[in-house]
Amino acid sequence: MLPQAVLFFVVFLAHSLSPVVQSYDSLWSVHTALSIVNEGNTNLDEYRDEVVRGGQYLYEVINGHIYSSYPIGTPLLSAPVVYLADMGLRVLAAASPRADSFLRRLSKQPTRRVDAVSLHGRVEVLVASLFVALTAVLVYLVGRRWLSRSLSGILAGVFAFCTPAWSTASRG
Repeated sequence: MLPQAVLFFVVFLAHSLSPVVQSYDSLWSVHTALSIVNEGNTNLDEYRDEVVRGGQYLYEVINGHIYSSYPIGTPLLSAPVVYLADMGLRVLAAASPRADSFLRRLSKQPTRRVDAVSLHGRVEVLVASLFVALTAVLVYLVGRRWLSRSLSGILAGVFAFCTPAWSTASRG
């Protein structure tokens, strides 16, 4: 197996299985990504009840529409992955009552549905871990231009596990 693939899977698994989840500034990123995919816009009007229940945190109302206060780049880049996660969660929950029950417990809040929105904290971590793992591979490949395979691996490992890539970037 290529060292890049091994690096990707090790970083992705370590980051995505880490139990710490920080869904603060990124609170509406999954919602915005799904709004982009499903409605072709960036407003959160379809999640109005949930947004209002969340309090006056990280959103603004412009011309009667609700928008996240944060830049659109992250939801835009993550929209395809969030969409796939949403579809996967819906199919999994529909296919098995045990999976549905497990996923409902993961949401930590009573929910009528199992999807990327009800599990947005975990979906955020999976998407962020994916991007950090891809970036670790990029660091490895850049390192290979000037360093040996082992030193490039160490460089990518330092990036993935000794910088805010793990403590912050992949947490939400």
